[in-house]
Amino acid sequence: MDKQVNDASLEYRIYYNHLEPIIYTRVNNNHIELSVRFLVHPKKMRNVENDIWIKILNEYQNKKITLYKE
Repeated sequence: MDKQVNDASLEYRIYYNHLEPIIYTRVNNNHIELSVRFLVHPKKMRNVENDIWIKILNEYQNKKITLYKE
């Protein structure tokens, strides 16, 4: 991905140097909200997003994480 961004920066105005994924955390009234920022080819976004959700749901099913608790 680094090479692709560097190549594109020669043609377009791209000034983004941090290419690693970032997880942002927001604390709301009764829950914690996580947002993920990452670079992915536009045609692969749907598959990547699906893979992330499948992994989260599998971890929940295997009781390795808790998604909601009263």
